[in-house]
Amino acid sequence: MFEEKQKERIEISMVPLINVVFLLLIFFLVVGTVNEPDILPIETPSAKTGEKLNIKDESNQITILLGKNSKIVFNDSEVSNDVLDSVLKYELKKKPNQAITVKADSVLPAADLIGLLIKVSGAGGREISIATEYPQ
Repeated sequence: MFEEKQKERIEISMVPLINVVFLLLIFFLVVGTVNEPDILPIETPSAKTGEKLNIKDESNQITILLGKNSKIVFNDSEVSNDVLDSVLKYELKKKPNQAITVKADSVLPAADLIGLLIKVSGAGGREISIATEYPQ
């Protein structure tokens, strides 16, 4: 007389949720950029004018950091002021058209920066830029 109704079993699939989570993970990995910290912490000076450099070939780039205590870092290696001249000449002899970016600390005396720029120019550097940041 009374038939027993069988209850339908409802299953919730976790596959769409997992797909969404992985898509979000991939999105944030692609969109997010991670900047490597500099070996020598530097507060770059601010500038009202300037232009952003678009360097396509990172291997054709020399970076020189000049810290508060006149410490010099050449392409991720700390060098003395005496050795910098010979290292620059060697690198510019291999690739003469390398772009050179100088990142100097904002509290550094201007004479130290000018001395470094003269040394870079004397070693054969032609495309020299000074890294700054726009004021906020």
